[in-house]
Amino acid sequence: MQSAKNTFLKYRSLLIWVVGILVLYTLIGFFILPWVAEKQLVKTLQQRLGVQVSVERIQFNPYTFEATVDNLQLTTEQDEPLAASEKLYLNLQPLHLVRLTLRLEEISLADTTLHFRRYSTTDNTLTRLADNWAASAKEDASEDEANQSSEKDESLFTLEIAAVNYTEGEIHYRDEVPKEPFETVLRPVNIQLQDFSTEASQTANIDLEIGLENDAKLSAGGNLTMSPLQVAGQVTLDNFSLQTPYRYFKGQLPVELNSGRFKQKTAYDINLAGDATKIDLSEVDIE
Repeated sequence: MQSAKNTFLKYRSLLIWVVGILVLYTLIGFFILPWVAEKQLVKTLQQRLGVQVSVERIQFNPYTFEATVDNLQLTTEQDEPLAASEKLYLNLQPLHLVRLTLRLEEISLADTTLHFRRYSTTDNTLTRLADNWAASAKEDASEDEANQSSEKDESLFTLEIAAVNYTEGEIHYRDEVPKEPFETVLRPVNIQLQDFSTEASQTANIDLEIGLENDAKLSAGGNLTMSPLQVAGQVTLDNFSLQTPYRYFKGQLPVELNSGRFKQKTAYDINLAGDATKIDLSEVDIE
């Protein structure tokens, strides 16, 4: 008994240090890091994209390295809705950093709504965000030169994402270009990406399904390679209503289109590795 007591007294200071570090790590991981991440997320998006951001809660588990963002809302400076996500989930794998790999086991977006608006032939939601990003970027010649030189070098880290799941999403689309502006909702939107990697010759699998107007559906599946950048697979447009593209031409056509359906299945191979994009379409089946 005396020996055990002496051993405890001998290592008491070490035990106190270990417990103190563990408690500090727990407090930082569960409380301080989510608070800092929320502040940084709101600040960055407001400064770089000019959007208003609200987050109900950010949670992080420092032991499993899982993070969740609850009720993320993005709106434009004009208070127009831009995006809303009920839950964003990230599963990080920091142990892979020892082999210079940044790996995410899973990224999941549930019940996410995106808003896209087309104001003119050259002005839309994405171009405005891109313009805000470019306007907020710092112009530093030395930094640009460093970036240009670094682009020639091979990237230090490899990015790997085991799975990306975008489920039951919606896209709200408004087009003000036609003579008669219209709005539509695309749902459900389901996207799955498996085994993504920036490493050369590594192939990822992509599956996409989008519900269109009037019970139409767009489906696409294929393989994605980042180095060289290439995507190939098959796309199917099923039960597509011809009334959808007719909106853009009804003012110029001397005839009226009352109804019509269209079905197409096409194999594609898009190569973006060279200076010019190469697109190969084959096995085109149209009804």
